[in-house]
Amino acid sequence: MNNSINKTNNKTNRIEYFQYVRAISIIAVILIHSRNGISFQNTNGAWNFDYWLIIRQIINFPVAIFFFFSGYFVKIDIAEKDKLFYYIKRGGKLYLPFLIWSAIYAIPKLIFDFKNIQFLDLIIKTFLGLTAGHLYFILVLLQFVFLTPLILKKIKLKKYNVFLLLITPLYLGLLYFYTFKTGEQLPYYHIVFPAWFIFYYLGLLMNIKKENILFSKINNTYIAIVIVVLGLAMSILEGYIQLKFEFPVTFAASQIKFSSFIYSIAVINLIFVVKPYFENFKSKELKLIGDRSYGIYYIHMAYIMIVSKLISVFSNNYLENMLPFFQMIQLVLVVTLSLLSIKITKKVLGDKFSRKLFGF
Repeated sequence: MNNSINKTNNKTNRIEYFQYVRAISIIAVILIHSRNGISFQNTNGAWNFDYWLIIRQIINFPVAIFFFFSGYFVKIDIAEKDKLFYYIKRGGKLYLPFLIWSAIYAIPKLIFDFKNIQFLDLIIKTFLGLTAGHLYFILVLLQFVFLTPLILKKIKLKKYNVFLLLITPLYLGLLYFYTFKTGEQLPYYHIVFPAWFIFYYLGLLMNIKKENILFSKINNTYIAIVIVVLGLAMSILEGYIQLKFEFPVTFAASQIKFSSFIYSIAVINLIFVVKPYFENFKSKELKLIGDRSYGIYYIHMAYIMIVSKLISVFSNNYLENMLPFFQMIQLVLVVTLSLLSIKITKKVLGDKFSRKLFGF
């Protein structure tokens, strides 16, 4: 009896562990979308810019982790046996709240810029989730849903694995070439599946093989940590090298560059290496944030905009030159308001309708 209880508790703890990872990841997403330091570059407050650029390299892992988890937790039997059912169930579950939130984020445009609206353009952007920058994640995820049965088939044939692994590096090479030639980033470079494919692929690969670690040869905790640190150092160094060669600041800070992807893969590996150490770890706060991470992803940008305005108004510009404090206040308020909104919505609409319509 006790053994059964212990096994159940261990299984629950393992599931909760991934919710803790999701919680940390969504917190990193909020920080990424918080006020940036670009305006401080080459000013008296340039330390804010350096702080921001370095912090960005540290927190550039969350979207990669979310795409990895999307592959790692795919229900392979459903995706393989009935593609149409999988498309309808998984795709429909993603697209309805995606469309509703895209419409919500289009409202400010309708209110404040009505005279200049091109309605056909706005409708197209609403259906594609281009009314808010962060909705690209769901758009890419929908692409992966469509491709999943094909990817699973190719992975199991094994002979295509090298090609599949090269999709993202080749795409990154294209981005670097385009940016070097034009001095600008490729438009909408982040909303197409090749940009993130390697993470979804690695998640599916682990899922298929039923493995408990990403790289079996890097299962030593200390080695895994060293590789993460080295990946981070590469990412920071590349960021400053890009600036020296006059690449766009947004590219230097971006999650989508070679060093950032190496760092993110190292972080994902570390997540699985250290997992056994956290089987008895408990945190109600992290679990709550992790459980609500999908909903927070949708709603957080609205609160970031609102909170930014409020901080600027009530701080009398005192915090304008203190970026770390500005971001921390944003983070605390955005997480709190997002969780409160989700709780109220679920209470008013009920879990079922809240989940179907708004993703939480």
